Amino acid sequence: MIFDSLSLGRIAADLRRSAVGARVDRVFQPSREELVLELRRKMPRPQIVLSWSAEFGRAHLAAGAQPRPGANMPIADVLRKHLRGATIVGCEQINFDRILHITFANCVGLGPQSRATLVAEIMGRHANLVLLDEDETIIACAKHVPARVNRYREILPNIQYVPPPSFQRVQPRDATPEGLRKAAACLEAPVREVLHKTLMGASDLFLDEALCRAVQAMGSGTAGGGGECTAVGLQDPGYTAAVVASMHGLIDEAEAEGPGLLYVPRRSSGERPFAYPVALRTHEGVPCEPAPDLSAATEAAVLRLKLERDMAGRRERLRGFARRALKKATGRENERRRALQEAEGAEALKQKGELIIANLWAIRPGASEVTVLDYFDPEQRQVTIALDENYSAQENAQAWFDRTKRYRRVQERVPALLEEARVEREYLEGILAQIDHADTPEDLDQIEVELDRRGHIGQQSKRRKKPPSLGQVEPRRYQSAEGFAVLCGKTGPQNDALLRLAGGDDLWLHVKSGPGAHVLIRTGGRPDSVPQSTLRYAAAIAAANSRRRSDSRVDVNYTQAKHVRKPPGAPPGFVTYTEFSTITVAPAEV
Repeated sequence: MIFDSLSLGRIAADLRRSAVGARVDRVFQPSREELVLELRRKMPRPQIVLSWSAEFGRAHLAAGAQPRPGANMPIADVLRKHLRGATIVGCEQINFDRILHITFANCVGLGPQSRATLVAEIMGRHANLVLLDEDETIIACAKHVPARVNRYREILPNIQYVPPPSFQRVQPRDATPEGLRKAAACLEAPVREVLHKTLMGASDLFLDEALCRAVQAMGSGTAGGGGECTAVGLQDPGYTAAVVASMHGLIDEAEAEGPGLLYVPRRSSGERPFAYPVALRTHEGVPCEPAPDLSAATEAAVLRLKLERDMAGRRERLRGFARRALKKATGRENERRRALQEAEGAEALKQKGELIIANLWAIRPGASEVTVLDYFDPEQRQVTIALDENYSAQENAQAWFDRTKRYRRVQERVPALLEEARVEREYLEGILAQIDHADTPEDLDQIEVELDRRGHIGQQSKRRKKPPSLGQVEPRRYQSAEGFAVLCGKTGPQNDALLRLAGGDDLWLHVKSGPGAHVLIRTGGRPDSVPQSTLRYAAAIAAANSRRRSDSRVDVNYTQAKHVRKPPGAPPGFVTYTEFSTITVAPAEV
């Protein structure tokens, strides 16, 4: 959830402070599930963005939204007709739920002195945008909901609007310690479940933070989430009072004017970026970026989420190409290894031919086999040799000699081909790891160009729009606590660039026995001066950018860059190295 009731409370307060009294200048859609009301008032963010997307539903102020051709829907035409030139006279959050009412006066399409209300229901897959007249009759809606979809609540033009059901829940601001204790006695459930069933619009994030603050206020427990807080029973009057006070405090803090916070959890945590109006004690260790206001933080969160969604789709597409190529490479490697194993019997085939020649006198025409003394065997045992009854004994002997020659050719030529297939397999395994660890669209562009150049993307599968020219590719740059520069290549071209930048005395690192990123420590010509802490820091980065990033301990090899070589004709990022040492570290959070 990127937008809960607490966030909507701050947005509603911001709209009351800045948008009330402003007139609507134009109405347009930047996407199929977003609508923008642009105001005439001079202000830093003169646009109101309303989204009824199941994934990105939200409301906030913006400044740079632009219409997108082809995104216009009937709801936009109706709002443009009725609200253009209308004045905003009110913005209210309804019952601490994710429902926002924006009230307009002097609506042109409804006549002079008329009023209308735009209802933004930001409720996941049930999200909608509804325009009501003064009698709460629906004028238009973004999504039509007939009775066959929802028997309790139809949403169609020209019928009376029915608000979402409250299920007899109370607003957190109206909650009392006595009410919570009564609810807990009736439900006999864990604390968070009791609060979910009792309170209106209480998200998991809101409840976790309220419970955490309540425990801290009582002087027991530490920040860490709702799991620790739920150990305390709601029958304790002191605890219920602390819970109610923390909820009230959160709501007051959220509605006050102030900055917004963008939380960007690490990818390994599985959480998604989100914006919030208050600092979360339950997320003290999560990277957080301040923003001028919650609207700016929400915009940034949505951009990150959309980028993640687009990149996830591109990752899966590239994985498909890489997996198919890997399957072929593995098949070639196995086939060539089997051919070599079969060719190991070349000498035995030659001996069979010689035994046939030595025993021509004993072979009858049309015989299917012959049993002779094996004079190559130290024990001189009898051996039976299969014959083709359609050929003479001399021709059978020549057939064994011909097979021997073929096997000799296999032994001469296939080892190089087997090594080529092995290199290609390891390269493609590395590509799959690079796809998993790609952080930016540019990383995926480099991987796609690389796969295309090596012929792993067919003409029918190529994107209509080719990836941009990559130009100069730079590895990622980090710095250790001791001030040493640490470079990390996350794609094949970046790994090649890293090797070109390396001095002979720089330290090069790579995870042991598996695909992963190349890491380089710039030593300034003094590899012996690199402290152990910097070496462990760089090794942790190498471990984090490998297939073993989820392991608790990872072995990482390191050596001086002068011992690293890229074989001629090798694919991007493929190297060999010697004279290395190994260090064991935990993968870093980078």
